[in-house]
Amino acid sequence: MPETLPCVYYIVRGDDGWDTDLLREVSKSSPVEGMGVSVAERTDEQIVLKLVNHGTEPWEYFGRYTLHGNVDGIWYHLPAMPEQTEGEIAVLEIPVGSSAEIPCDLSGYGDLPEGDYRLVLEGTNDGGGREIY
Repeated sequence: MPETLPCVYYIVRGDDGWDTDLLREVSKSSPVEGMGVSVAERTDEQIVLKLVNHGTEPWEYFGRYTLHGNVDGIWYHLPAMPEQTEGEIAVLEIPVGSSAEIPCDLSGYGDLPEGDYRLVLEGTNDGGGREIY
């Protein structure tokens, strides 16, 4: 089911959790080499991630993130509510040996059921795109 369908959140989010028949399965990737990620701050509606560049090349964060959820051992891409709008997307450079804090607004996902989740950030260190877990 395409994530761009405005009402997809309301179709896949049931009273008891997520309807996995309608969600897109995603693979579990390894963390990006040279990039450390930790939680700097957490509230019910926001997580601030700290990215630390331990590598040998500068990293660029593209200002986009998505949420994945684990249901019965399988990871799925979770859509946000249609009211959730993206802010301005600005590229943030993280030089070698530097760090940056990235606020991630979770209010667009509503009340998440109990479970395991991961934020997936988009970035690069070579001009291509990579996911940073």
